[in-house]
Amino acid sequence: YKTKDERFVIKQIPSIEAKCYEEFIDVYLDYLYNCLSQNLETCLCKIFGLYKITIWNGATVKSQHFYIIMENIFYNFPVDRLYDVKGCIRKKTKKSGSSVYSDSDILETLLNDPIFVQHKLFSKIYISLRSDTRFLEDISVVDYSLIVGVNNEKNSLKVGVIDYLRKYTWDKRLESAVKSGIMIATSSGRTPTIVPPIEYRMRFMDAIKMYFFPVPTKWEYLEIVKKGSKSDVYYINECEEEKYDLIKSCKPLCVRKILD
Repeated sequence: YKTKDERFVIKQIPSIEAKCYEEFIDVYLDYLYNCLSQNLETCLCKIFGLYKITIWNGATVKSQHFYIIMENIFYNFPVDRLYDVKGCIRKKTKKSGSSVYSDSDILETLLNDPIFVQHKLFSKIYISLRSDTRFLEDISVVDYSLIVGVNNEKNSLKVGVIDYLRKYTWDKRLESAVKSGIMIATSSGRTPTIVPPIEYRMRFMDAIKMYFFPVPTKWEYLEIVKKGSKSDVYYINECEEEKYDLIKSCKPLCVRKILD
């Protein structure tokens, strides 16, 4: 549901997600405060409140419902195409009549309809996601996704990380183990949707580099050729040496400026 002015979204969530949010709300607010105070960009869709609605039947509780109020990423931004990126190739594709494309759908449409992004913008998105996903990994959150809205008329896009309310708890571990066993037995070659936080983050970031095509503007390209330097994106790819067992020791990546 959206508010009347469409600035906020009201979403019903299960009790387990409400509990997870209550557990990490302090570090979540600290992270957002640090981003704001240090003038750092973040792609996390802001959550402004968690509410519980209790319906009583006399002296007993009949039912309880949990809702979060979060920002509408696409406020005042008409969307022609909508992508939901998790980094996991799933067998199912976009449902008939649905306007949301998943990872499998993106791969099918990239040849005819690639997502081109100015390389400086891509650098900002990548650096922000790198920081955001490290934070989510630190608090053991998985199953989040990047929502991408494309406006053809403005030739622009908006992105945001959503659904970051599930921790890698025992039920998720069991789900991952069962799905892994099934996929090994069927030799499908695919990985389960839910994997440990460190693997989920790496797979997610790999997908970002694969789905978006960074390109320089004309003047930026001429400057790169003139100085014999490399763009921010090439610098990112050169310095991207993360491994699953070394990710904890990696330092934040800084974007190198093209112009001296």
